[in-house]
Amino acid sequence: MLQPPNAHALMNNRIIKTLWQKEPDPVPWQMSKKVYDTRNGIMVVIEDFIPVTSFVLPYRIKATPCLELVYAVSADVRITVDAVNTSPRIIGFSSGHRAVSWQGTGYGMIELSGLKPFKVMHLYIPWRNFGAVFTDATPLVDRFIRTAVPPKVICGRIEKMSAMVESIVHQIIHCRLTPPASAIYLEAKVLELIAWELEQWCGGHRNVVGLSSADIRQLQQARQIILDRYLDPPSLVSLARLVGLNTNKLKTGFRKMYKDTVYGVLKTHRMEMARMKLQSGEANVSEAAVAVGYSNISHFSSAFRKTYGILPGQYVKEARQNIPSFADQHH
Repeated sequence: MLQPPNAHALMNNRIIKTLWQKEPDPVPWQMSKKVYDTRNGIMVVIEDFIPVTSFVLPYRIKATPCLELVYAVSADVRITVDAVNTSPRIIGFSSGHRAVSWQGTGYGMIELSGLKPFKVMHLYIPWRNFGAVFTDATPLVDRFIRTAVPPKVICGRIEKMSAMVESIVHQIIHCRLTPPASAIYLEAKVLELIAWELEQWCGGHRNVVGLSSADIRQLQQARQIILDRYLDPPSLVSLARLVGLNTNKLKTGFRKMYKDTVYGVLKTHRMEMARMKLQSGEANVSEAAVAVGYSNISHFSSAFRKTYGILPGQYVKEARQNIPSFADQHH
């Protein structure tokens, strides 16, 4: 039966809020912290501020059976981890990445660069609430824990966020609904985010019929290549050559693993990147189109509507209504 690390320690949300106080935590950082508790016991913490100067802070972590997922929308951080009975580790955590770890026992230092935006979201999932969060999914969660966070490791995997994960994180941070609708929306989005994390590490494509483990690794590599190079993706022939597959295996493999074509995966990624730019106000419709590789606005609008069921101009109008954001609603 799956057992949590540090199972002897009890935890509740109030303890987590207290234990993760950095000392001495600058006022701007403290003021920036927004906390939201879902009904199933997951705690969301959003930190969003720009430090006026670089600083180094000590921190302490006490034993708490709690899974933590951290998402860096904007960050340039160095963390020195000195856990009990382990050698110190220096970890870099930057924009576009996420980390997964168990709350453990340890201490260290965190270094933030001055005048650089710091926008990070934490999800804390208490062990005692796992049954409510992962109903009827214990074997899957077991695989997730063993895959993502090796035993006795304070900080597990740090990886680049997928477009879908990054999109959901942005939706949570920039939620523009008012209570009580915001509570329902954010709880649903948090569960959606966790579902995507589970799929990434433990999804059914781990054992796709007709694909060897080598095929799966090569297809995952191919997908990452087109996501990284979405503005200038390689041709199918070039992509297949890059990962050591023939074009037929590449095409059939994508349909088996990702339920889509290579072009379909690329198009979805482009649309997500564009939607995030529109929702955040970073770009208008024409700017978003160009930013994701569309020179024809009509083609972009058509693709956006086919993906989301709404024209990008209407999406911008609705997304930018003058409604308080989630960060303004919860303290």
